[in-house]
Amino acid sequence: FEPDFARIGKHQNGSIVAGFGDMSVGSSNVHPRDHNKTARIYIDDRVVYQNTNIWNFDIARNGSSFAVHEAISARGSRLLVANIDSK
Repeated sequence: FEPDFARIGKHQNGSIVAGFGDMSVGSSNVHPRDHNKTARIYIDDRVVYQNTNIWNFDIARNGSSFAVHEAISARGSRLLVANIDSK
């Protein structure tokens, strides 16, 4: 796992929500859905989400939530949205 993409938010309770992904950011000829990527999302030092089959992810700046666009087949996907306060 060699992340080249990061998103960070700070929750109102002081926790840091950080996501790191191997998203092939430097590759200009790779379409987002041409191959699946890896991401890990942490709250402070605890991994709360990890997947090797995603297309993209983001974290709210205020650390309240994160969203992951997961590949579920070659042509299908789902959007996972997680509220940090409910974890």
